[in-house]
Amino acid sequence: TMAIINFICIFAGVIASYYATRYYGVVGLIGALACGTILATIASNVYYRHRLQLKTAHYFTKVYGRLACATLVCMGIFGLIREHISTSWMWLVAGIPAYIALYTTIIYLSVLTKEEKRELKKYVQHPKG
Repeated sequence: TMAIINFICIFAGVIASYYATRYYGVVGLIGALACGTILATIASNVYYRHRLQLKTAHYFTKVYGRLACATLVCMGIFGLIREHISTSWMWLVAGIPAYIALYTTIIYLSVLTKEEKRELKKYVQHPKG
């Protein structure tokens, strides 16, 4: 059932992107595909909530709420830094690695639970694979 719902939503996004591209170019393509994907996600959540009795809103709020806050903080910091860097090459060479390091640190300190940190430490010490 979920596969059919996802297929219909994504397929509708593809069809809409065909027409949106004619009028809005690449932005229309991206927007229509994003809307189809978002529609599929909403349909999945409604299905999980009503059919399987899962509390998806609580899950997404708990997980993605903290992640969104951390992302906004990191983007704000780098938005301020970006104003002071003169060339785009300097931003690519220095900014991207610094952003990754800061984002990873913020995620580790503010988003991960104690259990997740413990599992991550285990994996880093003894990687599987």
